[in-house]
Amino acid sequence: MEKIVLDGVDLALDEVDKGEVYQKVSSILAGQSRVVSSILIDGVEMDPQAFVATEGGSVVEFVSMEIGDLVVQSLLSAEKYIPKLRKGVVDVADLLEQEKIDEAMALSVQAMEGLDWVLSAVSRCASLLGCSGKEKAFAGFEKARGELEAIMESIVGSFEAGKTFKPALVLREEVPPLLDKVSDAVSYLRSQAGGRKH
Repeated sequence: MEKIVLDGVDLALDEVDKGEVYQKVSSILAGQSRVVSSILIDGVEMDPQAFVATEGGSVVEFVSMEIGDLVVQSLLSAEKYIPKLRKGVVDVADLLEQEKIDEAMALSVQAMEGLDWVLSAVSRCASLLGCSGKEKAFAGFEKARGELEAIMESIVGSFEAGKTFKPALVLREEVPPLLDKVSDAVSYLRSQAGGRKH
């Protein structure tokens, strides 16, 4: 790397290893209540894992954003995604009831990945905002998260055992109310995001 740029300003670092460079830039930004929002090597955007694994490259540009803005952006994405996730879960139940097992399994993998992303995003945002399960308005999320994770694990087990009736029932009856609790947590965190920007 011949040149390292952070938010349009040249940065002189002793670190040479890309992993160390990323950690150093992240550390600098943390002191300013900011985080890395994008990385470009020679004009090509990539995520942190790809950046660390990439060989070569002469100009590395880091772009940052305020933690509060990242939280709001993540919560808006989660809020928009939850209705799609709810539909996906019900669609899996429909496919199971129609005995379209292969299609149900394929869609359930997508739903589980989406659910994992939503739960992780909400947890990260809560952590960044300093919220915990001890806050009454947010307490339901932690419980719902645990229940959703247990349900998804049991559904995988049911699929492996060739059972379809119970997973269909659970996906249709138990998961949507838990997603409502996750949605409530997102709304609560959005209300807190304005007042708790670091």
